[in-house]
Amino acid sequence: MPSKLKRVAHRVFDGEIRSHRDLVRHVARLTLLVVVLADLIDVIINLVVDPTILVRSLIQTTFTAAIMSTIFIGAVARANLALYRTNQKLEHLTRTDPQTGLLNRKHFFEVLDDRWSHHASGWLILADIDRFKAINDTYGHPIGDAVIGGVAHMLSECNPHPSVVGRIGGEEFGIYLSHGTLDEAKQRAEAIRLLLATQSFGTPHRAVQARISMGIAPLTPDRTVEDTYALADRALYQAKRNGRDRVEVLEEVGRELGSLRVVRNTV
Repeated sequence: MPSKLKRVAHRVFDGEIRSHRDLVRHVARLTLLVVVLADLIDVIINLVVDPTILVRSLIQTTFTAAIMSTIFIGAVARANLALYRTNQKLEHLTRTDPQTGLLNRKHFFEVLDDRWSHHASGWLILADIDRFKAINDTYGHPIGDAVIGGVAHMLSECNPHPSVVGRIGGEEFGIYLSHGTLDEAKQRAEAIRLLLATQSFGTPHRAVQARISMGIAPLTPDRTVEDTYALADRALYQAKRNGRDRVEVLEEVGRELGSLRVVRNTV
């Protein structure tokens, strides 16, 4: 019985307010509770003091308690809702890159670490915009920013959940694929590369095209995220060294994992 009462009290008093609907429910529950308690006290007092005014006093108490509690509880609930929304915004800012809206480097690798800690496997693709400095120097930073934003949007659209996309830094992006074979990961990367070649980014008055190089490495339970990143980074460097605008997998990785298939992860 005490545990049941405790659960009821928790629902009444500790329900988190995340929306206007939650706010209305919370205010209604607590207001009803206050009115019932006030009426109960009023009835007891009037039965002892003067039962003849019980009904009139009960009406007045109900009205007063409802109005006062609604005003006070509503103000507290609105403050709690505003605090929740502010915290959500702050959490979003700490997790995402402000320019692109993608996960920032820190949170991207936190997600990968979490997947790896649950023994999940997958494929890490590192993507880097080719000759981005030249784009900035030639066309200016507004065009460069448009290229960054456009590439980020394209990567996000091409890799929906459960894939994870983040901005690693500058013009470098990370993509985590949660399932598939190495060939399928390469096909996904190649499709992104070819799609990018058809896109233009910039302003209505000036637009430029961009190219991208990518390196792929497997994330497996016996290889840490840090080691996986190092492999993908080496593959990306190889793509740059071999002429850019291409997808590369280190030869030793291909020999080791060419037939590996990563099943869909549920974490």
